[in-house]
Amino acid sequence: MTQPTAYLIHNFDLLITRTGNAYAVRVIDAPGGEASASFALPFSRADIEQFVWGEKAEPVFDLRDLGGALFDALFAGDVRSVYRSSCAAISNEPLRIRLHFDDDTAYLATWSWELLYDTDEERFLALDEKRPILRYLTLPRSQPTLKVKPPLSILVVAASPKGHAALDVEHEWQAINQALHELRADSKITLERLEPPTLDALQTRLMGDPVHILHFAGHGLYDEVTRQGILVFEKPDGNEERASAGSLGQLLRNHASMRLVYLNACEGAIADRSNVFTGAAQTLVQQGVPAVVAMQDAIADDSALEMARTFYTALATGRPVDAALAQARVTVAMRGDSAWSFSVLFSRSPDNRLFDMVDMLPTPDCPYPGMQPFTEEQTALFFGRDQEIDAAVNRLAHHPFLAVIGPSGSGKSSLVQAGIIPRLRRSGRFTGNWIIKSMRPSDERTAQGKTDPMAALAARFDADNVATLTPAYVAGVCREANANTLLLVDQLEELFTLAEPEQARCFSVLLHSLIKTPGLYVITTMRADFYPDLMATGPFWNAVKANRLELPPLGDDDLWDAIVQPAAVEGVTVDDALAMALIRDAGKESGALPLVQETLVQLWEQVEQRRLQLTKYDALATDGKNGLQVAIDRWADQVYGNQLLSQARPIARRIFLRLIQLGVFKMS
Repeated sequence: MTQPTAYLIHNFDLLITRTGNAYAVRVIDAPGGEASASFALPFSRADIEQFVWGEKAEPVFDLRDLGGALFDALFAGDVRSVYRSSCAAISNEPLRIRLHFDDDTAYLATWSWELLYDTDEERFLALDEKRPILRYLTLPRSQPTLKVKPPLSILVVAASPKGHAALDVEHEWQAINQALHELRADSKITLERLEPPTLDALQTRLMGDPVHILHFAGHGLYDEVTRQGILVFEKPDGNEERASAGSLGQLLRNHASMRLVYLNACEGAIADRSNVFTGAAQTLVQQGVPAVVAMQDAIADDSALEMARTFYTALATGRPVDAALAQARVTVAMRGDSAWSFSVLFSRSPDNRLFDMVDMLPTPDCPYPGMQPFTEEQTALFFGRDQEIDAAVNRLAHHPFLAVIGPSGSGKSSLVQAGIIPRLRRSGRFTGNWIIKSMRPSDERTAQGKTDPMAALAARFDADNVATLTPAYVAGVCREANANTLLLVDQLEELFTLAEPEQARCFSVLLHSLIKTPGLYVITTMRADFYPDLMATGPFWNAVKANRLELPPLGDDDLWDAIVQPAAVEGVTVDDALAMALIRDAGKESGALPLVQETLVQLWEQVEQRRLQLTKYDALATDGKNGLQVAIDRWADQVYGNQLLSQARPIARRIFLRLIQLGVFKMS
């Protein structure tokens, strides 16, 4: 199997030092160059603890103000200029903020740098997967990315020894099981509980099958003498057994597959100091664990479990650990819980890709239909037309006829089948169920092989023949169905291109007569370039004119959703740069939506680590054609070579040649 390319990410390394009472920050590695500046701390540690972790249920200080003050202090002068130029230099690619501390500023590593709030862009960096923040320890012998055979192994230590505030470890274990149920069901991870939660049991277990992640839920202490964090395990008799982070690190270092420790302090679990787990985290990394996630303070159970679930899910999709933690923070932030800022990451991994899990995560089914319209079964994958769907349902609630008209490739059929029909089924504005009768004028043909739209319509209502297909007959069919009946006449332009004129006239007359049949709703779709033919249909045109929904091509924002959201449903990320390139190239083509969908179908074959990447699209470009144009050429060649009968190919060739108009070009 082809190995995946590295997760493309750039580093912005900041070294924080101190000379006397003055602090300095220096950019030691960044895409935009180097810089340095002096700065003053805007708050004390005690201030931060009071502002963020005071007695009140909510922060007594606006986190944006606090984070903005930290950002303005750290990104001062030339440092901010280099940061801005670095962001511009890499465009939409991720930029990892790595904080380095020397011996004189090591205590600052426990500050809440996750609160850094960009005052210009008005966003918390830690909530942006493309701007992850971590404390980076530059240490020798960094461990490489581990190639993992499925599944990823997580060992859970849930300890509540005597003499400490009681923790409901059974509830904790069950909740973790439930939170990670889908990952376990998909064989992406295994979840194992250490029984009993003793140091001896841990050492014995680590001499067995590989463990990739240690998840600790329990108490933490701080040893003022050794100045180390301590994790509290249990003895066989239930009393406490203390393990310094240094000794635990030595134990974990000997387990070759161990790549991550996740330290979760349950509510009420931290005893002596709020930063005990961050101190333990730093020590574990110094002892050889590639990365440690820790909490600066207790997080409510429900938020902690949501954070863990999202974190492990993101990690299982192949994301670096810092990007996975950013996703987890967003989950908590969306709940309105400021505890998202409590999670910190210490790392010694150069790129934070702890696991290569390409073998354990097969590419899901492609969510794009290509050159075919979306169906009702693909409703969950249909995006970009919410306003039009709302407008259509609103109109049908007031009048039983709607004509959807738009240029070729604007997604008319998809809008009706994957958007309007599912919304009608769910809408409380209509009572009863829905029966859908869908047709195209070309569905039935005469004995001579000509299109027979009247016969197609009769067949949808089970009429013996066209003569019996009257409004009264259709009303009876709808009445017997005891449900709302929707007649969808898709691609109405076939009435003018394939049917005989008299057949087209009779069909439009009958369709107009059916519009106000009790219990019947009618939707038609048609290409906008057939407006002149439609205007010649007399009364039917009057109905269309009064009840038409004109569907323009997707705008850039809606096309973005149509590109990115279906992949997200399947757990795949579309690079922002790829989405932007597709939107740019689609703007040069008419009827771009199916062309974009077909291009994404071809790119889906090259999904790596659950990502669709710009590099794969750029690789399609050749001979002056962009990737979208080449993808459509490939599709056309495939249809011509594999789907057309051999006897039909000469006919198709003659048709194509007739479409070519030769001209004379004069040289100036």
